Parts: sequence; structure tokens; C-alpha cells
Amino acid sequence: MALQSTVNTAYAKGVAGDMVNPGSGQNVFTPINPIADGPVNVGSFVFPGSDPYTQASNAATVENAGSDTYAIACTPSAGTAVSGNVTVANDGSQVILQSSVGSINQTASGATSGTATVSIPVGADFAGSITLAGYTVGTVANGTASIESDQTATSTNSSVTVSAVSYDGNVITVTFTATWTATTKRTAVMGFVVRVLEYPNYNLTSEGTLQVPSGYGLSVAVKGAFYAVSTTAATVGQSVFASETDGSISTAASSDSVSGSVETDFVVKQGGAAGDRIVISNL
Repeated sequence: MALQSTVNTAYAKGVAGDMVNPGSGQNVFTPINPIADGPVNVGSFVFPGSDPYTQASNAATVENAGSDTYAIACTPSAGTAVSGNVTVANDGSQVILQSSVGSINQTASGATSGTATVSIPVGADFAGSITLAGYTVGTVANGTASIESDQTATSTNSSVTVSAVSYDGNVITVTFTATWTATTKRTAVMGFVVRVLEYPNYNLTSEGTLQVPSGYGLSVAVKGAFYAVSTTAATVGQSVFASETDGSISTAASSDSVSGSVETDFVVKQGGAAGDRIVISNL
């Protein structure tokens, strides 16, 4: 048999998520295998999940936790103001409204907004102004409260809009809605989801699966060379970008930006048309 006369320098094609050099010691993984936060596609990038220390997700998670404090005061025409704070907080899942002046009744809550009334005891015959974060939102005159044009205050993470002000002869009630405006995302890429035999095939009628169901462990590489599929045409040397929505791959020059995606430290080592298998590496 004749000796081969040529050597093909291209990589042998593998399945998206496969290691180019398995067992070579070049591939580095996260110290702890994260748990899939929702279904995760093999051969895609993942971001920190709802629990950034133990979970990974194909989508960049919006970080809502935090709080803002708004000063609120009822200042009579003569005398000492009744003052305190209204706090707008978010525990990562819902907006929580609190008050240090008078009682508060939260009537609605969601991930991005909450509505409440705060009742401030001012006593009889009050006449004066109601301020929120320094803005005059209402006045009381002749026993009747009215809302003013300055109705909205803003802070770092939120805004508060007053919709009604009332006075019953002893207590001023302010109705307001707090909107959480912070949209910070955990956009630091955790790594690339590698294809391993331990992944479950949870659809028993299918030939196989490249999606890991929520709650299962993932093998996430932070360094190595891997087969992948790009949504765009890829050429050698281009940077690899990860979609913030589904972790899918696109490529572009390192000086470019891709809308809705973040640049990773991987580059294209073997290119191809959109939808073809390519090789990406950060070695």
C-alpha cells in the first residue's frame, strides 16, 4: 500500500460542543459544575444564573437587587415638619416598598413595579406642603389636599410617581407607584458548554439531544478548543460573540460590536458559512 502523499491540515469535523483535543489537558473547566438555570444548549455560551455561584443560564440574567431611599415630609405653614423616608427595594424578584414615616400599605407588587399608600399622621388643622425627594407633590389648604405638578422623583435604580394626595383631618395619605428602572445584566460570560456523554436524553423518541434540561449539571469550559456553530459566516481570526438572549455564537472583528451580544475571549480557528461547524479557541 502506498504511503499517503498529502496531509489534511483541517480539523476533522465534530459535533457542536465537542472538544477538538479531548484529554489533552488543554481544556480548563469551571471549578464546580454549575446547574442549568432553565434549559441550556450544548455548544453555546452561558452566563451566571439566578444564583450566580451555582447556576448557569443561556440568557444574561437581569440583576434587580438593590434599593433607593426617598425623603418624604409633610411641612406645615408654621411648625415642625413630619418627615422620614420611603424606601424602594428589589430582592431580585419583586419590588418592596417601605416607609419610616407613618404606615404603608403595599397594594401591588411585581418584578419591575409596586404601588402603595403611605399614611402620615399630621394632626388636625394641617396646612402646608408634601414633598418627596425635595419635590413638592401636594399641598393642603383649608382642609383639602391637592396634587401638584411635581409628581415624579428619580433615583439610581427607580422612580416614584405620586398619583393622589388626600387629607382626612388628621392623616395625609400619599398614593404612589415605584418603577424599577435598573436594567443591569450579568453579562460576564461564564464559559462554553461542552458536550459530554453524561447529559440526559430526556426526549426518549429523539435520536439524541443537545439541550440540557433545567436542574441538571453542566460541563462548562473556560479555556480550550471546541467545535461550534455560528449564526454568522466565520473567518479565521474573528472574535467570538455570545448572545445575551440564548448564548448562541456569532463572529465579527474584535474592533466591532454585535448588538445584543458580548465579546468573549475565544477566536475563530477554522471558519465556515453561517450554520456550519467551526472551531473556536482561546488557547
